[in-house]
Amino acid sequence: MKINFSFNEIDKIIKEQFLPRINKCKIFTFKGPLGAGKTTIIKEILKTCGVEKIVTSPTFNYVNSYKTKSGKTFHHFDLYRLDSLDSFLSLGLDEYFYEENSICFVEWPKIIETLLNDVNIKKYVCKIVLSFDESGSKKRLLKID
Repeated sequence: MKINFSFNEIDKIIKEQFLPRINKCKIFTFKGPLGAGKTTIIKEILKTCGVEKIVTSPTFNYVNSYKTKSGKTFHHFDLYRLDSLDSFLSLGLDEYFYEENSICFVEWPKIIETLLNDVNIKKYVCKIVLSFDESGSKKRLLKID
């Protein structure tokens, strides 16, 4: 599914495209060039899901975690600086994927694609690709698999 949208439509996109998937997907991956809106969308999803804390990019921590009053935990990963799957695994970051009552949002997932394609994990993964609209407008193209 491909959707052309602008950021003033983000609430609608989250309610129609992301919230229905949160109950069946445990891991959401976000690919796209710098500035395409990966972090912006994740921040808005977390806010809509009840995260009251200020959401920041985990660029230097690899992962930031947020809890809602209902007890749901959200983990926001930024793997841009990570260089290999072995690094990801040695840091124990894969353990977040198996945590009960949690959802993971992963920016820059390329280095862990082998792990995400594992038969035991693949069925819980929702892949998101963001890109700039080629018309030169401020719109974005959202592709959801």
